[in-house]
Amino acid sequence: ALYWRGICAVRLGHEEKGVQYLKEALELGISLDSAREARLIIADEDFRSGRVAEARMAYVKLINEGAAERMGAAKLCAVGWFLLEEDDGRRACRESKKCAEALLKVAGSSPEWKQEGFALLGAAEEASGEFSAAIGSYRQALAENVRTRRRKSVALNLGVLLCKAGETAEADAVLKEAVKLNADDSAARARAYLFLAKNCMAARDPQGARDYATVVTTLFSDPEMIAEAKKILDGAANEVK
Repeated sequence: ALYWRGICAVRLGHEEKGVQYLKEALELGISLDSAREARLIIADEDFRSGRVAEARMAYVKLINEGAAERMGAAKLCAVGWFLLEEDDGRRACRESKKCAEALLKVAGSSPEWKQEGFALLGAAEEASGEFSAAIGSYRQALAENVRTRRRKSVALNLGVLLCKAGETAEADAVLKEAVKLNADDSAARARAYLFLAKNCMAARDPQGARDYATVVTTLFSDPEMIAEAKKILDGAANEVK
């Protein structure tokens, strides 16, 4: 009774009271499925209320207990990115991967959710150092013929990884797409131009490297990127000599 009272309260918009009932129900003991649902709702409320550490711990435990299989696409996407993008440095790559894999299972024929799923999977793989796998997942994300809000970050991340992997021809094309997609994001565009310069150096095109590095030093204000671009300009000048 407490469990269903809590569920009803949450659905009516009385989250705080509903969570109180759900916690009481958990203390008294309810079925495994009901307990998992109650804990998910409590974790959601912790997140909404700014109790990020508590929400993170709860989501990690729930995902490892198989809760991803009972979550919808939107929840899987939100939880997966939340666990991966936390700024305390303790990224839950394994749990984010599980969210991505579950998301791809429920995506069906939806190109939007498939792109989101592959983007999340690639980001989790990249964060855990699985760069070859991340390149493959990012490629699959871009292969979906749709432009979600995630496409621009995928293009940039893929271009950077391809550049580092020495895939200069593909990196050039993808980074140029990243420049176009990130027209409203100055920092992302600067990073794309910087890696276009690095990619040209790797492809033994010092003039191209100089052109892109000059764009970074003249059009953007990030001191670290400008410093890197100046090093490329010096290296390119030596190559020309």
